[in-house]
Amino acid sequence: IKYKPPKLINMKFLFTFLFSALFLSSSAQVVTRIIQTFGTGSTTQSDKTTVINGKMYFGGATSSGTEPWVSDGTFAGTFQLKNLNTLGIGSSFPRSFTEFDGEVIFRADDGFTYGGEIYKTDGTTTGTDIYLDYKQGGSDGIVSYTEAPYIGLGGNLIIGGDNVTGIDDQLYEYNPTTGTTSLISQINATGSCECQKFQKLGSKLLFVADNGTSGRELFVYDGVSTASLVLDIQSGSGDSDPDQFAEASANTLIFLADDGTNGEEPWITDGTPGGGAAIRIRGESSLSASNDPLIVIDGVPVDNGGVSG
Repeated sequence: IKYKPPKLINMKFLFTFLFSALFLSSSAQVVTRIIQTFGTGSTTQSDKTTVINGKMYFGGATSSGTEPWVSDGTFAGTFQLKNLNTLGIGSSFPRSFTEFDGEVIFRADDGFTYGGEIYKTDGTTTGTDIYLDYKQGGSDGIVSYTEAPYIGLGGNLIIGGDNVTGIDDQLYEYNPTTGTTSLISQINATGSCECQKFQKLGSKLLFVADNGTSGRELFVYDGVSTASLVLDIQSGSGDSDPDQFAEASANTLIFLADDGTNGEEPWITDGTPGGGAAIRIRGESSLSASNDPLIVIDGVPVDNGGVSG
């Protein structure tokens, strides 16, 4: 049994035990109860839950496979949105739920008609359907191994996917008003860029991609020109794999990355190409020491006066 951190919905906490059930805990009443069980040996995607407008969206596993579910924290409000993959007990494996254009969109695979594409839901069964058949013909427009491969920006949808143009998995922009898709940047000239983990930072858009020479690193798109590499954190073709993005301020982002020497450590950036700095956080042994800074950013001491104990 694997516990997953809770999600706050309407002052109640929803949390899951992987392969088991969805639970509800009310802090006011200090009561925890089962909302929905998914059966022995099920593979509920409790690690891919997303709360949007007071409802939690996730992949729930039942006898019909792993399909999109929604919960508002009540028994009646917890149900399967739709069985998208109807091939026997096939699964659509929904993931990357996010809000866009007044609805919730997510990646799923119906197994035969569309392949891995972007679906939409308004929280009802009838309102759950295909949103964008990004690569027509049953092939995957949105590959299954990318995380958060799209995000809304300026009214359009920025997508890291494989379009019908024959250019393999690059950075595209979809205009829902005109229904057209255009290439923003061919980041990787020889293969898939694996554009994913999109994060807004002011007017910029930061994301992880592989340009074919630098490995998986941090990129930035300003909404106007082509995308650019922010910093080759793990120099050469190694992957620094930036992850766990969090805004430190309106124009500053903190994230984890591996420079190949120090392991996975916190970094900070404002999205300027060529910029970015490592954050060194000292352990308990240096908290009272005056000969070493508590925090060093890119080799520059933030507080080198020590902490008196």
